[in-house]
Amino acid sequence: MSIFSLFMEKQKVGNKGERAFSKWCENVGDLECVDVSKDSNYFDIDVDFIVRNTYTNNTYMVEVKTDSRIGDTGNFAIELCQHKPKKGSDESEE
Repeated sequence: MSIFSLFMEKQKVGNKGERAFSKWCENVGDLECVDVSKDSNYFDIDVDFIVRNTYTNNTYMVEVKTDSRIGDTGNFAIELCQHKPKKGSDESEE
């Protein structure tokens, strides 16, 4: 199997997990979920979704990790991301 084929297979599994997470957010009811997985502004910080809890107004950056057997288990894990600007960047001085 070529590296490209392996990448495409992993991407299919990842996409399933992202869809499952998005659906889960809808079912929870207090979460607004914005898919940024295709937005190049979030590639370097590994963020798939911006999630806001509408009850607490807290906002989270989330990376979805997918179980390769998601079709059998329905499992996914999430990683909450905290963006910290690099020292010396314009962002760190705000």
